[in-house]
Amino acid sequence: MFGRLRDPRGKGTLLMAGVALLALAGFLLALPAPAGMVAALAAAAGGIGCLIAWGLAQRSDPYDLRRLGEEPSPPEEPFEDTLSEEGAPYCGWCDEAYAPGTRRCLRCARDLG
Repeated sequence: MFGRLRDPRGKGTLLMAGVALLALAGFLLALPAPAGMVAALAAAAGGIGCLIAWGLAQRSDPYDLRRLGEEPSPPEEPFEDTLSEEGAPYCGWCDEAYAPGTRRCLRCARDLG
């Protein structure tokens, strides 16, 4: 059931922890009155806290422009496809760039000259 909720950033983890803590709180109610009630309340509070944190994380807008200055900008892409000072040979048929000094395309064997 929870396999489809996995997120590489860990957002589904809060949901799973919240549900598990609420289930644990239900089982802890079967313990004797004072200790079981305190443990169940603590587990329920933790579960509700996890669910609230998950809900807030789901609601946050990934395209919010107010957060634009918080994250560092990605590194700029190079303007040229070169591997060193010398230009890289390029095969237009295969759309491949090779190391300087390569004379033939390794895929189609055309002259890169």
